[in-house]
Amino acid sequence: MYNADVKQRWIDVKEGNTISSKNYYGNKMDNAEPYEKLFNKDLCNFTVSEILDMYKGMNFYSPNTVYITNKLYADYTDWCINEGLVTDSQNHYLLITREMTIDCVNVSAMKSRVISRETVIDWCNQAWNAADRFLLLGLFEGIKGNRYVDFTDTKIQDVDGNKIHLASGRTLEFSDKLIGYAYASHEENQWIYYGTEAVSPLVSGDEIMRQVARAMSNTDQNKWHRIFMRSKRLFDYLGILGVVSMNAIRISGAIDYINRNAKEEGVNAKTYIENHKEEIEYRYMKMYKFYETYKDFLV
Repeated sequence: MYNADVKQRWIDVKEGNTISSKNYYGNKMDNAEPYEKLFNKDLCNFTVSEILDMYKGMNFYSPNTVYITNKLYADYTDWCINEGLVTDSQNHYLLITREMTIDCVNVSAMKSRVISRETVIDWCNQAWNAADRFLLLGLFEGIKGNRYVDFTDTKIQDVDGNKIHLASGRTLEFSDKLIGYAYASHEENQWIYYGTEAVSPLVSGDEIMRQVARAMSNTDQNKWHRIFMRSKRLFDYLGILGVVSMNAIRISGAIDYINRNAKEEGVNAKTYIENHKEEIEYRYMKMYKFYETYKDFLV
């Protein structure tokens, strides 16, 4: 990291006040280091034009990812201002608007991360564990919740026909295939590790995705961490680690959902989003600038 001592102090403060991991903050700071060396200054002293140049070079495929990154750098810069480390005592990250983040998206990178339903099903067919199949298709069809609580806490008795009453409080209808994956996930009694084929028993319980018997304590942080590590191992096995993220699968699912339903109604995607904005947001995510960002992939 550039100015490693300073950034480590900030990371220590953040680690004490939040539940995000130290590695997350460290990785974000490592991502900025090439640009800090290029501009010969800490990122807290970047101008607006330098911030945008950095973001355009980071190969973001979603404006939301740019926005989240910008919030983190803005938080770091606020801390630096209080420490007297910012030359003009101004936080230029606060001047970055959501409209600006759209221009920072790498369209070529985005195209490689927009995934079809057929591709997701193919990945499911390659996965060794039913829970992994539930995770992949679940992300695509709108399962997540805060800190992936829909995956960690939803129980098999919450399945009602093709509907699932998710732990996040939402009730959604899903495909026959996903419902089948849910039952298969709950019924499997062991976890097979990719690469080694080692096996660990699963704890008995009502959850659709039961945990490995030797897993960490069942705090919200550890639940989320298990989902993250599960996806990392799975994506590595599928050969998509570093290319596709869980969020990219969700975005692709939203695109597929909008396109399919727009065709059924005989309207274009823009009109469908306008007419069903609340419904789409309930299932997936905020639709702010969604059409403008992904219009090349929408009907």
